[in-house]
Amino acid sequence: MNNDYWIDNHFNLIPYSPYIFAVSTVVFLFIGWVHGRYRLKTNKKVMVRDELASTIFGLSALILGFIFVTAVDHYNQRTEAIRNEALSLDRVYASTKYLNAADQIIAKKHLKDIVDARLNVYQDANSFDDLDRNIASLETQLDQFNEFITQSIARSPVDTREFADKTLRSRVDKLSDVFATAVLHAKNHPAVLLERFLFIQLIVSAMLCGYSMAVKKEEDWYLTMLYLVLMAVMLYVINCLEFPNQLVSFDMFNRELLRFQKLVQ
Repeated sequence: MNNDYWIDNHFNLIPYSPYIFAVSTVVFLFIGWVHGRYRLKTNKKVMVRDELASTIFGLSALILGFIFVTAVDHYNQRTEAIRNEALSLDRVYASTKYLNAADQIIAKKHLKDIVDARLNVYQDANSFDDLDRNIASLETQLDQFNEFITQSIARSPVDTREFADKTLRSRVDKLSDVFATAVLHAKNHPAVLLERFLFIQLIVSAMLCGYSMAVKKEEDWYLTMLYLVLMAVMLYVINCLEFPNQLVSFDMFNRELLRFQKLVQ
């Protein structure tokens, strides 16, 4: 079993990842500090090249900044997808008035099932397999609704059939496209290789920080701990942006879909 498979099947560990990074950084900071003290005892002269140290810290900042910007972009894509989903659902809901009375009731039930399935996509999803299964359930609801709309338009009242055929059908097609886009965004996350590289950079920087403090005998644990706290907060924010359904308030993030859910209840 490779590491990618292990990560993909343990979504429940996502909330703890900033703490794993923080603890790892503290451990390697201490390792670097101990190694620096050891070298001072075994060597008469130990030097730390500031230029090389600055390069390593700069590279860490570059990778961290790149991942942060990517996470912000992914978050914006997901929030925009939710707004588009809610808007499309509202439009389809409004257009069901062109169907006959019995079909209007059934169409609204289908819309309720769709929004319920959409809100359940991330519920109890601890792996990509669980996520795929929930997405498949959503797509099934959409397919059933499309089939029903096609049949109901054919038996809609004569005076509204043209509106149903043009307006309702086009809005249902748009609904399918919007949900397909949202599904793509659901799986859009940074490459595991990039996250591993960030982790390696952070622990190397921590070791270098501890080593430099020990060799230069300029130990400032207050600023060092402040740096580690800020780093942990930064990683937590990145994870919130990348996995909002796991870390951000569910009601706040999905409020527009929840509003529509109340409308069709």
